[in-house]
Amino acid sequence: MARRRPTLSTGVSPIRILVVGRFQPPHLGHMHLLKQAAELGEVIVVVGSAEKSRVTNNPFSCRERLEMLKQALVEGGFDLSKFTLTPIEDTHSNELWVARVEMLTPKFDVVMTGNSQVGDLFRAKGYRVVNPHQLKPRVYNGSAIRRASGRKKVWEKSVPKSVVNFIHTHKLLKVFQTG
Repeated sequence: MARRRPTLSTGVSPIRILVVGRFQPPHLGHMHLLKQAAELGEVIVVVGSAEKSRVTNNPFSCRERLEMLKQALVEGGFDLSKFTLTPIEDTHSNELWVARVEMLTPKFDVVMTGNSQVGDLFRAKGYRVVNPHQLKPRVYNGSAIRRASGRKKVWEKSVPKSVVNFIHTHKLLKVFQTG
């Protein structure tokens, strides 16, 4: 049975959709999510854990992730004028983190996330949260891709070609493999 796309109406167009991710690295699951969000309106992308890099779960710097994400959006044929990319550092408090997101991003109408914790945090603040269709979530997730980073044929099939090229061109494969 085909899944229905979420439809949203705020009475004002276009709507703004907030998407949160660490993008360690940007992968095909992210691109699928961003496509769904872009079909609904303007997209505000929060690149989370902006202060973290060169560790196992966060191998890439924020600057590297932003550049990979921009290149992947271009490769995917996205209209970049519909996207705002905002790096945001972690806090030690979930409530403070949501407030930080509100303070550092343009106003948004909807949060699109497959992460239940993120969804719960924004619902608690009164936001409408939409769960997107996830493309092969066991395959296209950052943890699985980072674990597969030593197996070229596996990880390279899970990320856009521009991300593969960026990692190789900037000699980041060792960083990717070890964090």
